[in-house]
Amino acid sequence: MIIDFILTDSSKFLVNYIENKDQHHPWVIDFDVIEGNIQCNYIKYDTMGLLCSHCLRVLRQLDIVKILEEYLLL
Repeated sequence: MIIDFILTDSSKFLVNYIENKDQHHPWVIDFDVIEGNIQCNYIKYDTMGLLCSHCLRVLRQLDIVKILEEYLLL
């Protein structure tokens, strides 16, 4: 996965998952640094209640180690 900053304040990212040379899927991730909320246009969290790999990759890129409890299955 390749991550590009859309906004320099670390609130919007573009994640490209390159399957092969002819296909790529860009995903837009919005991250609220202050609140800790993260959202991807893949909407896996909205449909299944799980953070997608795109969101997790952005959190990893930003060295975020604490995920809000609302994103964890307990």
